[in-house]
Parts: sequence; C-alpha cells; structure tokens
Amino acid sequence: MRVWDVASRSAKVQGMWVFHSTRMTSVAWSPSGNFVASGSLDERIYIWDVNSPMKKRLFDFSHKGRRHRCEFRVGDRARVGWQRRLYQLLGLSA
Repeated sequence: MRVWDVASRSAKVQGMWVFHSTRMTSVAWSPSGNFVASGSLDERIYIWDVNSPMKKRLFDFSHKGRRHRCEFRVGDRARVGWQRRLYQLLGLSA
C-alpha cells in the first residue's frame, strides 16, 4: 500500500506499507484519520496506526476464495467481514 500526503498537494509517496502477500481488495480510513484498514485475498485484514505504521493489528480469516472488506464507523470502530456481510466489530484506541 502506498501512502501520499494529500495536504501537501504533491505526488511524493510518503510511505509504503507492505505486509499483504496478494492483491488488496479493500482499504478504509477511520473518521479520525488515525487508522487505515486494508483487506486482501491473502485472507488477512490489517489495521494500521497512521502515526506509527509499523504498529498494526492483524486479523486472519479462513474464508478461502471470498473477498474481505473493511469499513469504519463513528469513533474509530472498524467493521470487517467477507462477501456481503460484516461480522466482526473491532474497537480501536487512538
């Protein structure tokens, strides 16, 4: 995943966070901007702390062949799931 600083209006990449082993299928920013969630066909969802990209949480799912997705709701609570259903609610602290 490549991260740009949009506020600077430049095309300079600010960082590259590489942990997924296959194509990413979902990316979501938290409302506060403190977290990014990324889902992939490698059956993993990572929740990244934007201020410390190496500080992340990993959620492993064993739903082979299904697409994972993630989204945030009010207050940095992430919902992650697969196919068309969201099953797990994750609380994160800023």
